[in-house]
Amino acid sequence: MRTLPSPIEPPSKSEVHLWVVRLIAGMGQINDLRETLSGDEKHRADAFRFEKHSNAFLIARGLLRTILGWYLELPPEDVAFQYGPQGKPALCAKVKRDLHSIIDADQFQGQCDGEYAPEHRGRRVRRSL
Repeated sequence: MRTLPSPIEPPSKSEVHLWVVRLIAGMGQINDLRETLSGDEKHRADAFRFEKHSNAFLIARGLLRTILGWYLELPPEDVAFQYGPQGKPALCAKVKRDLHSIIDADQFQGQCDGEYAPEHRGRRVRRSL
């Protein structure tokens, strides 16, 4: 797994940071990412019928916590989520306030479902990885 310096500079009003990750990792990396998850997230990962689906969830959620932690200058295990009625994760209120102090509140959507703010659609995304 590639290590990035912390903190990461937040996006300006004219850019969007887009992270693309592979959901494949060695067992050592998967175990390390699992340690960053909450008890509920670990329970959810254990509920998958097939190991490949469990591992994909562990990698995705662990990396989500890691990336958000880089922006927030928090350890991944301290990034807290709350869940909506359909189970969609969102940053908990305190973490949102911290993130709003880093990123302009008008540009932050606070959603974790892959939707983009309308003002960012159609803009060119710079690839830096």
